[in-house]
Amino acid sequence: MADVIIYIVGVFSKIPNATLSLKYQVCGVIVIVFSAVVIIMMVIRLKRKPLIVIPYLCAIVLLIGSSAFMGIYATPAKGTLTYDINAGKITIENIEMININITAKATTTIYVGAVLGYSENGSDSILGNCKADNVTINVTTEKDAYVGTISGKCIADISGISGSGNISVNTNKEAYVGGLIGCTSVESTINNAVFEGNIKVTSKIDSSTSISDIFVGGLFGYVNRLTINNANVSSNITVDCINTGDVAVGGLIGYSSAASVTDGIKVNKASVVGNITIENANNVIAAGLVTSSGKVTDASYKGEVKIYATDEVDFVGISNGNSVEKSYVNSTILIETAGYISSIGITSNRAKNCYFNGTMELKSDYKVFASGILGEGDYAINCYSTGNINIIAGYKYTYSVVATGIALGYNSAPDIQNCFTDLCIVAKNSNSDSYIIGRVSHRCDEFIIY
Repeated sequence: MADVIIYIVGVFSKIPNATLSLKYQVCGVIVIVFSAVVIIMMVIRLKRKPLIVIPYLCAIVLLIGSSAFMGIYATPAKGTLTYDINAGKITIENIEMININITAKATTTIYVGAVLGYSENGSDSILGNCKADNVTINVTTEKDAYVGTISGKCIADISGISGSGNISVNTNKEAYVGGLIGCTSVESTINNAVFEGNIKVTSKIDSSTSISDIFVGGLFGYVNRLTINNANVSSNITVDCINTGDVAVGGLIGYSSAASVTDGIKVNKASVVGNITIENANNVIAAGLVTSSGKVTDASYKGEVKIYATDEVDFVGISNGNSVEKSYVNSTILIETAGYISSIGITSNRAKNCYFNGTMELKSDYKVFASGILGEGDYAINCYSTGNINIIAGYKYTYSVVATGIALGYNSAPDIQNCFTDLCIVAKNSNSDSYIIGRVSHRCDEFIIY
């Protein structure tokens, strides 16, 4: 079978507001019965040409496959769609989809996108200059869900994509959801990426022994290596999950599997505006832009963050790794959990020419680490922070609360140059020996024993 598998479930060329509602089990049975009748009739009429039924048998095999591949292609005024079945590659360019409504229900893994449901052939395939505007997607599945306004899962060389609309996903397994693309693993350079709309993911697994991960991003849910030049996102992201594993949510990218600056995420000029709300989660990694490693330059995040969890929560305003330059965050951050909290205004490692303005309200039954700019990193240069950090921690031992205006540095001494903070820090804890609180140095603003 070719490396690219595409199952087109509808062609809407002349309907202004196309609506698609599928129940795969019912549709599958109807199509199979109909095809079987056709085959029997053809065999009866063409007794000497039984081989003619083979294409129909192949169609049935595709229809009863274990996953639902869902892509809708309009007949656009311009654009190209080519598929080389021998080479196993696909080229989709200059496609524009407008006013598309998709409702999909399945018991299998599902791949949903207004342009492309699923493709898998690496860098030999191309998805370029595609646009999906005013797309409404509602997906319910008992298995994994890959969803985006452009594509659910696209293993191809991607460039020049944008989308708008609302996405709602309800799954009992893993979710890979992006404003544009749910999942991709090919190294690509994307210029002028835009998404405007809302994303909601619900995952409530009945058994706590069957846990799954959730990856949600304003542009991409899950990626490997990616370079983004000039991105704009205006999106409210909501995740409600019970008995899940890790939940990773980013204003641009939910999660990247790459682990270094060279192979990770590179973002040059990006703006994210919107709220992030996560409820009933276990472990959470969240960021205004990118939860994983990479280099970010000239970026901003504006919005409200609310996270309610039962275990560890890590939040960073821009990026959780490597370096951030010429970026700022303006945000109100509320985190409540029974586990550990790390809340960092800009980045965990290196920050230069960055600014944080906002309020952190942090409540934990365990430990709380908070900083206006930098985590346990290498340096902070030409940075400043303003606002408030309010902490309630329940742990009663050394270093239950570590909070500072610029850099944590409780295990190492980061290089701090030309930095200023006006953060007001207030912490409450039941042990007077359990804190390090300060601005740039370890100077206590206010510490309350209760």
